Amino acid sequence: AVVLIAVIGLLLWQMGGGGGGGAPSASDSPEDVVNGYLEILSSANLGDAEGLVEDIKPFMCAEAQEQIDDSLDDAFNMGGIMSEEEAAEFMESVDFNIDYEVTGSSEDGDTAVVDVDITGSIVLGEFGEEPIDQTMSLDMVREDGKWLICDSAASIM
Repeated sequence: AVVLIAVIGLLLWQMGGGGGGGAPSASDSPEDVVNGYLEILSSANLGDAEGLVEDIKPFMCAEAQEQIDDSLDDAFNMGGIMSEEEAAEFMESVDFNIDYEVTGSSEDGDTAVVDVDITGSIVLGEFGEEPIDQTMSLDMVREDGKWLICDSAASIM
């Protein structure tokens, strides 16, 4: 189960491209940014993984965006696991059914931690449905006056 979720996260990271969505603003709190990010994920159309990646990148710090961009070099290779077409077909069959709740946060200068409970399931096409029940503490930083997620855990949600 964890491996399949990690593969989905890796596919999302590696399928960069066009898209469009909101972005955090200087007036957003760390909680607002996490809520915006999770709202995009919870309503995601994984058939448009390229658009999804572009929609979530504005919520990520420069370091995390660099990691996403670096991973694009290996996009669709997946170490021989599946072809580009197979990856696209697999992503079409995946559906997130998640609920989330920000349960707390703390700020210290230009860093923050936001705690989130995520429950629900991921439907993995022919692999079936996998339950999700996890609590995460997402690290954040303030860059250019905006709070951004700077946590590798966010990449596999």
